[in-house]
Amino acid sequence: MVFPGFTGSLAGRDAFLGGFTEFCTNARIIEYEESDEQIHVVDRVASVSFRFTIVYERATYRERSDDQWIAVWRTMVDLKEERQTKVLSGRQGPLNYFLR
Repeated sequence: MVFPGFTGSLAGRDAFLGGFTEFCTNARIIEYEESDEQIHVVDRVASVSFRFTIVYERATYRERSDDQWIAVWRTMVDLKEERQTKVLSGRQGPLNYFLR
């Protein structure tokens, strides 16, 4: 995950989830609203963007943020393994449902 303005980044599941865990532990959400959701899927890549407004309190301050999130996801698939799954099961591989 890359921080806003490319000021830093996080790598790994634990670091990524740790930021959300810390926020949920130490902040109280007053207001939250999403808008302008856009989802695009091309081949095996998906991108999602949405605008949001959040008002939250921490111990010493209240913050309001109007921002936009963009997430891009690409699934890497071992095609040899997927083909074996198709042959063994006699049907489409389990990932094909999500990767059409």
